[in-house]
Amino acid sequence: MKSAVRLALWLLGAMASLAGSADAQDATRAGLWQFTSQDQSANSASGGTSFTSCFDPARSVPTDPRLTCSVRGVNRSGTRLSWAMTCTVPQGVFSSQAVAEFRGGTMNGTMTTIVPMIGGQMTQRISGRYLGPCNR
Repeated sequence: MKSAVRLALWLLGAMASLAGSADAQDATRAGLWQFTSQDQSANSASGGTSFTSCFDPARSVPTDPRLTCSVRGVNRSGTRLSWAMTCTVPQGVFSSQAVAEFRGGTMNGTMTTIVPMIGGQMTQRISGRYLGPCNR
Protein backbone atom coordinates (compact mmCIF):
# COMPACT_ATOMS: atom_id res chain seq x y z
CA MET A 1 0.00 0.00 0.00
CA LYS A 2 2.81 2.42 0.90
CA SER A 3 4.56 1.73 -2.39
CA ALA A 4 1.34 2.49 -4.33
CA VAL A 5 1.00 5.83 -2.53
CA ARG A 6 4.66 6.66 -3.19
CA LEU A 7 4.24 5.75 -6.87
CA ALA A 8 1.12 7.93 -7.14
CA LEU A 9 2.92 10.87 -5.49
CA TRP A 10 5.93 10.40 -7.76
CA LEU A 11 3.69 10.33 -10.85
CA LEU A 12 1.88 13.50 -9.73
CA GLY A 13 5.23 15.21 -9.15
CA ALA A 14 6.55 14.10 -12.52
CA MET A 15 3.43 15.35 -14.32
CA ALA A 16 3.61 18.69 -12.46
CA SER A 17 7.25 19.18 -13.43
CA LEU A 18 6.48 18.39 -17.08
CA ALA A 19 3.58 20.86 -17.08
CA GLY A 20 5.82 23.52 -15.52
CA SER A 21 8.51 22.84 -18.11
CA ALA A 22 6.01 23.18 -20.98
CA ASP A 23 4.72 26.49 -19.52
CA ALA A 24 8.28 27.82 -19.19
CA GLN A 25 9.10 26.85 -22.78
CA ASP A 26 5.95 28.54 -24.08
CA ALA A 27 6.60 31.58 -21.91
CA THR A 28 10.13 32.05 -23.26
CA ARG A 29 9.55 31.52 -26.97
CA ALA A 30 12.56 32.08 -29.24
CA GLY A 31 12.05 33.96 -32.49
CA LEU A 32 11.44 37.47 -33.82
CA TRP A 33 10.25 39.83 -31.09
CA GLN A 34 9.32 43.50 -31.02
CA PHE A 35 10.40 45.28 -27.84
CA THR A 36 9.20 48.71 -26.69
CA SER A 37 10.31 50.92 -23.82
CA GLN A 38 8.35 53.87 -22.44
CA ASP A 39 9.75 56.37 -19.93
CA GLN A 40 7.60 56.42 -16.78
CA SER A 41 8.91 59.76 -15.42
CA ALA A 42 6.24 62.31 -14.57
CA ASN A 43 7.83 64.98 -16.76
CA SER A 44 8.63 62.73 -19.72
CA ALA A 45 7.73 63.92 -23.20
CA SER A 46 9.36 60.89 -24.79
CA GLY A 47 7.26 58.69 -27.05
CA GLY A 48 9.41 55.69 -26.24
CA THR A 49 11.57 53.52 -28.43
CA SER A 50 10.96 50.27 -30.23
CA PHE A 51 13.08 47.66 -31.99
CA THR A 52 12.76 44.16 -33.38
CA SER A 53 15.29 41.43 -32.78
CA CYS A 54 15.78 37.71 -33.19
CA PHE A 55 15.67 36.73 -29.55
CA ASP A 56 16.31 33.53 -27.63
CA PRO A 57 15.45 34.03 -23.92
CA ALA A 58 17.54 30.97 -23.06
CA ARG A 59 20.67 32.76 -24.32
CA SER A 60 20.07 36.50 -24.38
CA VAL A 61 18.18 39.48 -22.97
CA PRO A 62 16.22 42.18 -24.84
CA THR A 63 18.92 44.66 -25.88
CA ASP A 64 18.55 47.28 -28.59
CA PRO A 65 20.95 46.20 -31.38
CA ARG A 66 21.70 49.88 -32.13
CA LEU A 67 23.48 50.20 -28.75
CA THR A 68 26.83 48.85 -27.60
CA CYS A 69 26.04 47.14 -24.29
CA SER A 70 27.72 44.78 -21.90
CA VAL A 71 25.21 42.47 -20.18
CA ARG A 72 25.87 40.89 -16.77
CA GLY A 73 23.97 39.44 -13.85
CA VAL A 74 21.48 37.50 -15.97
CA ASN A 75 19.10 35.43 -13.84
CA ARG A 76 16.37 33.19 -15.24
CA SER A 77 13.74 31.72 -12.96
CA GLY A 78 10.76 30.14 -14.72
CA THR A 79 9.05 32.89 -16.70
CA ARG A 80 11.04 35.67 -14.99
CA LEU A 81 14.22 37.16 -16.44
CA SER A 82 16.39 39.79 -14.75
CA TRP A 83 19.64 41.38 -15.90
CA ALA A 84 21.96 44.35 -15.60
CA MET A 85 23.84 46.08 -18.38
CA THR A 86 26.15 48.97 -19.12
CA CYS A 87 25.82 50.75 -22.46
CA THR A 88 28.10 53.21 -24.22
CA VAL A 89 26.65 55.94 -26.43
CA PRO A 90 28.36 59.02 -27.93
CA GLN A 91 27.16 61.12 -24.96
CA GLY A 92 28.65 58.77 -22.35
CA VAL A 93 27.98 55.59 -20.40
CA PHE A 94 24.80 54.54 -18.59
CA SER A 95 23.85 51.46 -16.60
CA SER A 96 20.51 49.71 -16.21
CA GLN A 97 18.85 46.99 -14.19
CA ALA A 98 15.78 45.24 -15.55
CA VAL A 99 13.29 42.54 -14.70
CA ALA A 100 10.71 41.06 -17.07
CA GLU A 101 8.05 38.39 -17.03
CA PHE A 102 7.33 36.31 -20.14
CA ARG A 103 3.80 34.96 -20.70
CA GLY A 104 3.09 33.16 -23.94
CA GLY A 105 3.92 35.58 -26.72
CA THR A 106 4.26 38.66 -24.51
CA MET A 107 6.79 40.17 -22.13
CA ASN A 108 6.31 42.96 -19.57
CA GLY A 109 8.72 44.48 -17.11
CA THR A 110 10.59 47.52 -15.85
CA MET A 111 14.06 48.92 -16.39
CA THR A 112 15.75 51.45 -14.12
CA THR A 113 18.60 53.35 -15.76
CA ILE A 114 21.22 55.55 -14.09
CA VAL A 115 22.01 58.33 -16.59
CA PRO A 116 24.96 60.48 -15.47
CA MET A 117 24.50 62.71 -18.54
CA ILE A 118 21.21 64.01 -17.09
CA GLY A 119 22.30 63.71 -13.48
CA GLY A 120 19.72 61.16 -12.42
CA GLN A 121 17.82 58.04 -13.21
CA MET A 122 14.78 57.08 -15.21
CA THR A 123 12.36 54.19 -14.99
CA GLN A 124 10.98 52.64 -18.14
CA ARG A 125 8.15 50.23 -18.72
CA ILE A 126 9.37 47.59 -21.15
CA SER A 127 7.18 45.27 -23.17
CA GLY A 128 7.61 42.76 -25.92
CA ARG A 129 5.57 40.66 -28.27
CA TYR A 130 6.42 37.60 -30.29
CA LEU A 131 6.11 38.21 -34.04
CA GLY A 132 7.03 34.78 -35.42
CA PRO A 133 10.06 32.76 -36.43
CA CYS A 134 13.29 34.56 -37.32
CA ASN A 135 13.91 34.98 -41.05
CA ARG A 136 17.55 33.89 -41.12
